[in-house]
Amino acid sequence: MKKFILLLFLIPSLSWGLTFKDGKQVGSNSLDFGKNQMNWKISCSVEEGSITQDQDYLIFKTSENLCEKTKDTGGTFNQRSEIYAKDLSPREKATYEFETYFSVSSQSTEPFQILSIHDGRDGCNPPFSLYIDSDGKLFIRSAYKYGKGEQCLDNPMGRGKSKANIQRDGTEYKINVIVEFFGNGNFYTEVYLNDNLDIKGTYETPKNTNKPVKKCQFKPGTNHLECEEKIYKYEISKKFYFKHGVYSKNIFDYEFKSKMNLKKIN
Repeated sequence: MKKFILLLFLIPSLSWGLTFKDGKQVGSNSLDFGKNQMNWKISCSVEEGSITQDQDYLIFKTSENLCEKTKDTGGTFNQRSEIYAKDLSPREKATYEFETYFSVSSQSTEPFQILSIHDGRDGCNPPFSLYIDSDGKLFIRSAYKYGKGEQCLDNPMGRGKSKANIQRDGTEYKINVIVEFFGNGNFYTEVYLNDNLDIKGTYETPKNTNKPVKKCQFKPGTNHLECEEKIYKYEISKKFYFKHGVYSKNIFDYEFKSKMNLKKIN
Protein backbone atom coordinates (compact mmCIF):
# COMPACT_ATOMS: atom_id res chain seq x y z
CA MET A 1 0.00 0.00 0.00
CA LYS A 2 2.86 2.38 0.82
CA LYS A 3 4.51 1.64 -2.54
CA PHE A 4 1.24 2.41 -4.36
CA ILE A 5 0.91 5.79 -2.60
CA LEU A 6 4.53 6.62 -3.43
CA LEU A 7 3.85 5.95 -7.13
CA LEU A 8 0.87 8.31 -7.07
CA PHE A 9 3.21 11.10 -5.97
CA LEU A 10 5.95 10.19 -8.43
CA ILE A 11 3.86 10.06 -11.62
CA PRO A 12 2.86 13.77 -11.67
CA SER A 13 6.43 14.83 -10.89
CA LEU A 14 7.80 12.74 -13.78
CA SER A 15 5.39 14.28 -16.28
CA TRP A 16 6.02 17.90 -15.25
CA GLY A 17 7.67 19.96 -17.98
CA LEU A 18 7.53 17.22 -20.63
CA THR A 19 6.92 17.98 -24.28
CA PHE A 20 5.26 15.71 -26.83
CA LYS A 21 6.35 14.16 -30.13
CA ASP A 22 3.59 12.72 -32.34
CA GLY A 23 1.39 12.46 -29.25
CA LYS A 24 4.14 10.89 -27.14
CA GLN A 25 6.06 12.48 -24.33
CA VAL A 26 9.77 13.19 -24.72
CA GLY A 27 12.31 14.51 -22.24
CA SER A 28 11.87 18.15 -21.23
CA ASN A 29 15.55 18.98 -21.78
CA SER A 30 15.97 17.63 -25.30
CA LEU A 31 14.17 17.59 -28.63
CA ASP A 32 14.00 14.82 -31.20
CA PHE A 33 13.39 16.31 -34.63
CA GLY A 34 15.47 15.35 -37.64
CA LYS A 35 19.19 15.96 -37.29
CA ASN A 36 19.95 17.66 -34.01
CA GLN A 37 23.67 18.30 -34.41
CA MET A 38 23.31 21.67 -32.72
CA ASN A 39 22.00 19.99 -29.55
CA TRP A 40 18.80 22.07 -29.31
CA LYS A 41 17.20 22.14 -25.87
CA ILE A 42 14.25 23.88 -24.24
CA SER A 43 15.15 27.31 -22.89
CA CYS A 44 14.55 27.48 -19.10
CA SER A 45 11.20 25.72 -18.87
CA VAL A 46 7.75 26.05 -20.41
CA GLU A 47 4.22 25.38 -19.32
CA GLU A 48 2.94 21.91 -20.17
CA GLY A 49 2.06 21.59 -23.87
CA SER A 50 3.72 24.86 -24.91
CA ILE A 51 6.35 23.14 -27.08
CA THR A 52 5.23 20.04 -28.97
CA GLN A 53 6.33 18.26 -32.12
CA ASP A 54 4.50 16.98 -35.19
CA GLN A 55 6.85 15.17 -37.55
CA ASP A 56 9.55 17.73 -38.49
CA TYR A 57 7.55 20.72 -37.22
CA LEU A 58 7.93 22.19 -33.77
CA ILE A 59 4.78 23.84 -32.43
CA PHE A 60 5.20 26.71 -30.00
CA LYS A 61 2.26 28.00 -27.97
CA THR A 62 1.73 30.58 -25.25
CA SER A 63 3.71 30.08 -22.04
CA GLU A 64 4.41 32.31 -19.09
CA ASN A 65 8.11 33.22 -18.90
CA LEU A 66 9.38 30.69 -16.37
CA CYS A 67 13.03 31.76 -16.56
CA GLU A 68 14.55 32.89 -13.29
CA LYS A 69 14.29 36.65 -12.92
CA THR A 70 17.14 38.61 -11.33
CA LYS A 71 17.21 42.11 -9.91
CA ASP A 72 19.63 43.25 -12.62
CA THR A 73 17.61 42.30 -15.69
CA GLY A 74 14.54 44.48 -15.06
CA GLY A 75 11.85 44.70 -17.77
CA THR A 76 11.83 40.94 -18.31
CA PHE A 77 9.55 39.80 -21.11
CA ASN A 78 6.52 38.00 -19.71
CA GLN A 79 5.99 35.34 -22.41
CA ARG A 80 8.58 32.81 -23.53
CA SER A 81 8.40 29.53 -25.47
CA GLU A 82 11.88 28.95 -26.88
CA ILE A 83 14.64 26.47 -27.59
CA TYR A 84 18.38 27.12 -27.68
CA ALA A 85 21.38 25.52 -29.41
CA LYS A 86 24.84 24.60 -28.17
CA ASP A 87 27.48 27.24 -27.42
CA LEU A 88 29.74 28.53 -30.17
CA SER A 89 33.17 30.01 -29.51
CA PRO A 90 33.44 33.75 -30.35
CA ARG A 91 36.90 32.92 -31.74
CA GLU A 92 35.39 30.65 -34.38
CA LYS A 93 35.66 32.16 -37.86
CA ALA A 94 32.77 30.52 -39.69
CA THR A 95 29.42 31.06 -41.40
CA TYR A 96 26.14 29.53 -40.18
CA GLU A 97 22.73 29.41 -41.79
CA PHE A 98 19.48 29.27 -39.87
CA GLU A 99 16.42 28.28 -41.90
CA THR A 100 12.78 27.97 -40.94
CA TYR A 101 9.54 27.26 -42.76
CA PHE A 102 7.09 28.80 -40.33
CA SER A 103 3.53 30.01 -39.85
CA VAL A 104 1.80 32.15 -37.22
CA SER A 105 -1.81 31.81 -36.14
CA SER A 106 -3.00 34.55 -33.82
CA GLN A 107 -5.61 37.29 -33.48
CA SER A 108 -3.08 39.49 -31.66
CA THR A 109 -0.74 42.07 -33.18
CA GLU A 110 1.76 41.77 -30.32
CA PRO A 111 5.37 42.11 -31.62
CA PHE A 112 7.50 39.07 -30.85
CA GLN A 113 11.01 37.72 -31.27
CA ILE A 114 11.54 34.54 -33.33
CA LEU A 115 15.34 34.23 -33.36
CA SER A 116 18.27 35.59 -31.38
CA ILE A 117 22.02 35.20 -31.13
CA HIS A 118 22.76 35.48 -27.46
CA ASP A 119 25.95 35.55 -25.42
CA GLY A 120 24.53 34.89 -21.95
CA ARG A 121 24.67 38.53 -20.84
CA ASP A 122 22.69 39.66 -17.82
CA GLY A 123 20.61 42.57 -19.02
CA CYS A 124 20.39 44.52 -22.31
CA ASN A 125 19.26 43.23 -25.69
CA PRO A 126 21.45 40.41 -26.97
CA PRO A 127 23.85 40.98 -29.90
CA PHE A 128 21.08 40.01 -32.36
CA SER A 129 17.31 39.59 -32.05
CA LEU A 130 14.98 39.14 -35.02
CA TYR A 131 11.38 40.29 -34.48
CA ILE A 132 8.07 40.35 -36.31
CA ASP A 133 6.28 43.63 -35.56
CA SER A 134 2.58 44.42 -35.37
CA ASP A 135 2.49 45.23 -39.12
CA GLY A 136 4.16 41.99 -40.18
CA LYS A 137 7.56 43.62 -40.80
CA LEU A 138 10.87 42.11 -39.74
CA PHE A 139 13.21 44.15 -37.58
CA ILE A 140 16.42 43.61 -35.62
CA ARG A 141 17.33 44.69 -32.12
CA SER A 142 20.92 44.71 -30.94
CA ALA A 143 22.89 46.26 -28.09
CA TYR A 144 26.33 46.50 -26.55
CA LYS A 145 26.61 46.06 -22.79
CA TYR A 146 28.87 47.66 -20.18
CA GLY A 147 28.90 47.68 -16.41
CA LYS A 148 26.27 45.81 -14.40
CA GLY A 149 22.62 45.32 -15.21
CA GLU A 150 20.86 47.42 -17.84
CA GLN A 151 23.74 49.63 -18.92
CA CYS A 152 23.45 49.39 -22.66
CA LEU A 153 24.38 51.11 -25.89
CA ASP A 154 21.97 50.54 -28.77
CA ASN A 155 23.46 49.10 -31.96
CA PRO A 156 21.51 50.34 -35.00
CA MET A 157 22.06 47.16 -37.04
CA GLY A 158 19.32 46.15 -39.46
CA ARG A 159 17.64 49.55 -39.52
CA GLY A 160 16.88 49.18 -43.24
CA LYS A 161 13.17 49.16 -44.05
CA SER A 162 11.69 45.65 -44.16
CA LYS A 163 9.51 44.72 -47.14
CA ALA A 164 7.93 41.81 -45.26
CA ASN A 165 4.18 41.38 -44.91
CA ILE A 166 3.86 38.39 -42.61
CA GLN A 167 0.26 37.48 -41.91
CA ARG A 168 -0.93 35.71 -38.77
CA ASP A 169 -3.51 33.53 -40.53
CA GLY A 170 -1.48 30.31 -40.77
CA THR A 171 0.24 31.22 -44.07
CA GLU A 172 3.66 29.56 -44.31
CA TYR A 173 6.79 31.63 -44.97
CA LYS A 174 10.49 30.85 -45.29
CA ILE A 175 13.20 32.78 -43.46
CA ASN A 176 16.95 32.25 -43.88
CA VAL A 177 19.45 34.03 -41.66
CA ILE A 178 23.08 33.95 -42.75
CA VAL A 179 25.54 34.72 -39.95
CA GLU A 180 29.22 35.27 -40.68
CA PHE A 181 31.25 35.15 -37.47
CA PHE A 182 34.52 37.06 -37.80
CA GLY A 183 36.38 35.18 -35.04
CA ASN A 184 36.82 38.28 -32.85
CA GLY A 185 33.42 38.45 -31.12
CA ASN A 186 31.76 40.32 -34.01
CA PHE A 187 29.57 39.11 -36.88
CA TYR A 188 27.55 40.10 -39.95
CA THR A 189 23.99 38.97 -40.71
CA GLU A 190 21.65 38.83 -43.69
CA VAL A 191 17.95 37.99 -43.31
CA TYR A 192 16.09 36.55 -46.31
CA LEU A 193 12.32 36.21 -46.53
CA ASN A 194 11.16 33.73 -49.18
CA ASP A 195 14.68 33.88 -50.70
CA ASN A 196 14.69 37.70 -51.00
CA LEU A 197 17.13 39.77 -48.94
CA ASP A 198 15.03 41.78 -46.49
CA ILE A 199 17.36 43.28 -43.85
CA LYS A 200 21.02 43.02 -42.86
CA GLY A 201 23.42 44.37 -40.27
CA THR A 202 26.71 44.04 -38.38
CA TYR A 203 27.47 43.53 -34.70
CA GLU A 204 30.85 45.09 -34.00
CA THR A 205 31.92 46.19 -30.54
CA PRO A 206 32.98 49.88 -30.64
CA LYS A 207 36.73 50.32 -31.05
CA ASN A 208 36.71 52.63 -28.06
CA THR A 209 36.12 49.88 -25.52
CA ASN A 210 35.69 52.26 -22.60
CA LYS A 211 32.34 53.97 -22.04
CA PRO A 212 32.35 57.05 -19.77
CA VAL A 213 29.17 57.29 -17.71
CA LYS A 214 28.15 60.26 -15.61
CA LYS A 215 25.96 59.46 -12.62
CA CYS A 216 24.34 62.07 -10.39
CA GLN A 217 22.36 61.80 -7.16
CA PHE A 218 21.22 64.12 -4.40
CA LYS A 219 23.26 64.09 -1.22
CA PRO A 220 21.06 62.54 1.52
CA GLY A 221 19.02 65.16 3.39
CA THR A 222 19.98 67.99 1.01
CA ASN A 223 19.12 69.39 -2.41
CA HIS A 224 22.78 69.28 -3.41
CA LEU A 225 23.40 67.20 -6.53
CA GLU A 226 26.65 65.22 -6.55
CA CYS A 227 27.98 63.75 -9.79
CA GLU A 228 30.75 61.35 -10.60
CA GLU A 229 32.01 59.88 -13.84
CA LYS A 230 33.04 56.27 -14.15
CA ILE A 231 34.58 54.32 -16.97
CA TYR A 232 33.00 51.01 -17.87
CA LYS A 233 34.49 48.60 -20.35
CA TYR A 234 32.23 47.16 -23.02
CA GLU A 235 31.60 43.46 -22.56
CA ILE A 236 33.21 41.18 -25.12
CA SER A 237 31.11 38.07 -25.79
CA LYS A 238 32.57 34.91 -24.28
CA LYS A 239 30.22 32.65 -26.24
CA PHE A 240 27.37 32.73 -28.75
CA TYR A 241 24.27 30.56 -29.02
CA PHE A 242 21.11 30.64 -31.14
CA LYS A 243 17.60 30.77 -29.65
CA HIS A 244 14.39 30.13 -31.58
CA GLY A 245 10.69 30.26 -30.73
CA VAL A 246 8.41 33.03 -29.49
CA TYR A 247 9.52 35.62 -26.94
CA SER A 248 7.33 38.65 -26.22
CA LYS A 249 6.89 41.51 -23.79
CA ASN A 250 3.23 40.66 -23.19
CA ILE A 251 1.42 37.34 -23.00
CA PHE A 252 -0.79 36.68 -26.04
CA ASP A 253 -2.48 33.67 -27.62
CA TYR A 254 -0.71 32.18 -30.63
CA GLU A 255 0.43 29.05 -32.42
CA PHE A 256 3.83 29.25 -34.11
CA LYS A 257 4.84 26.28 -36.29
CA SER A 258 8.44 25.94 -37.41
CA LYS A 259 10.31 23.40 -39.52
CA MET A 260 13.82 24.63 -38.84
CA ASN A 261 17.47 23.81 -39.26
CA LEU A 262 20.76 25.40 -38.20
CA LYS A 263 23.97 24.36 -39.90
CA LYS A 264 27.53 25.46 -40.52
CA ILE A 265 27.98 26.26 -44.22
CA ASN A 266 31.55 27.58 -44.30
